[in-house]
Amino acid sequence: MNDDLIARGKAIFESGQYTPQRHQTDPFGVDGAHGEVDKPKRYDEEPDPYAGVPPPQEPPDRGDEPAAPTTWEPVNLGPILAGTMQLPQTCIGLHRNDGTQLIYPGREHAVIGDTESGKTWLACACVATEQLAGHHVVYIHYEESGEAGAIGTVERLRLLGVDDDTLRTHFKFVGPTRAALREWLDALLEPPPTLVVHDGVNEAMSLHGHEIRYAEGASEFRRRLVVPCLQAGAATLACDHLPMSHDGARRDAYGSVHKGAALNGARILLENFEPFGRGQRGASRVYVTKDRPGYLRGQGKRTKVPGKTFMGVLAVDDATTFEPFSLAFYAPRDEDEPAATASALTDTVFQVIADQPGQQVASLRALYALMRAADHKFAEALVRNAVDDLVLARQLAEVEGKNRSKGFKCCGGTTG
Repeated sequence: MNDDLIARGKAIFESGQYTPQRHQTDPFGVDGAHGEVDKPKRYDEEPDPYAGVPPPQEPPDRGDEPAAPTTWEPVNLGPILAGTMQLPQTCIGLHRNDGTQLIYPGREHAVIGDTESGKTWLACACVATEQLAGHHVVYIHYEESGEAGAIGTVERLRLLGVDDDTLRTHFKFVGPTRAALREWLDALLEPPPTLVVHDGVNEAMSLHGHEIRYAEGASEFRRRLVVPCLQAGAATLACDHLPMSHDGARRDAYGSVHKGAALNGARILLENFEPFGRGQRGASRVYVTKDRPGYLRGQGKRTKVPGKTFMGVLAVDDATTFEPFSLAFYAPRDEDEPAATASALTDTVFQVIADQPGQQVASLRALYALMRAADHKFAEALVRNAVDDLVLARQLAEVEGKNRSKGFKCCGGTTG
């Protein structure tokens, strides 16, 4: 029998049907019920993790054409060290009443604020200034499309003194509903503008499929829509929103903080204290909350909030029927700074009226004058609100003043 088994095994081996196994018996039975383990692999048998990855491509032979820079070359410091190249100063856009401007040439900026805080008015004022100086401007409005979207912007620019001929030759308005291709954007940047406005950043990011809340979305928005404008030599101004819930120390726009981190110009914050509207006089305080070149902060006033510099007041006046529309940007004054809390201001208003003969004032204008004389810092809109609150609380009563004006008289008691 043994001879038969040996003969049969020899026949199988010689026929080539025998395949050696890739495992050996584990005499200790530590690798499962079958007592089998894989043989250790040699290093040269490991799979190549880069298999299938093509080797780096050599740059195409372009003859005598110089190769494009890699952007990893050392920067030539010669002009900087020689003093022929310096940090820019603001020379683009809206002028303050002392001549100061807010926009650095060729740099990236943002204006942020709550809804109806004056962001678009500030942007349009910058556009009008550049057009009246003979420069080209591009305005991309991601929240208003087509001709219907352009109507409001054109109306504002006309109010700011831009004539129709200048609008035809020096102004491009775009209200896109499709994601941009680079060639489309390049066409808008010819001839080169001094300013490009991106109005509605979050809508722009959504249109291009970028996530608003994450740094990658902000980076993609910047690379795709902002960088080409900067490469064309234009300054950019993005209009963006604050979060729905924020405090006075909030300095970033809604979404990723990377929106502000990449700015190499300035971030402008607007805080409204008199509503804007047709037939009204609106006003917002203007702050700078980032200033990469550092020039603007020296033109404003420090506040109690670190990094928040008060630059003045933006006022839009459409209230007077027989006087032309006006927009002005005023340098800081003490009385323009935020007043105290509402309750403290209410107490102050009541006390000022109570100290007058007869415990009354002839008009709101007279009340403002008395408060200024007493060196109180206030905003007129907040004083009006305080007076309304006191009337509703029956601590002030409306009385007829001089020339049928509406005055106010103390009813007795205190506001506490």
